[in-house]
Amino acid sequence: MMNINEDPILTGYVRHILRPGDNKVGSKVEQGFRMGGLGIGEDHCVLSLSGEKVTLKATKKYKTIVNGQLITSTSPTPL
Repeated sequence: MMNINEDPILTGYVRHILRPGDNKVGSKVEQGFRMGGLGIGEDHCVLSLSGEKVTLKATKKYKTIVNGQLITSTSPTPL
């Protein structure tokens, strides 16, 4: 997983390796991906890696967009 930034020079600069199982994403997670910025919540979402399949489970508290589509369900979304 890599970052996207409004400054094209910084896009792709930060990369994260997914570990098998659940990987938490948020501004205050202790284990997982700590991210900051406008719109990033404390416990924003969970990325799950099982074999070669990755799913995203969003929380209802925060806006999460995948490939330009708003994720409205808390059910796992395949990536």
